[in-house]
Amino acid sequence: MGRTTTAVVIESDGNDDWYEGIKPPDDPASLDSKQILDIIKEAGIVGMGGAAFPTHVKLSVPDGKK
Repeated sequence: MGRTTTAVVIESDGNDDWYEGIKPPDDPASLDSKQILDIIKEAGIVGMGGAAFPTHVKLSVPDGKK
């Protein structure tokens, strides 16, 4: 049985329009690492390697590690 491949192509319209449900922080420099990771997690950002590995997991440092 053959495999079906599906691709999604996203083209930019060149506009800098923000979705109403997303409000950038007033002062990003004031955020701590936990707040940044929470934003990344909430946004659903994943890697581009094909496995959709969550970026917030990749950036999280295990307890006891630097």
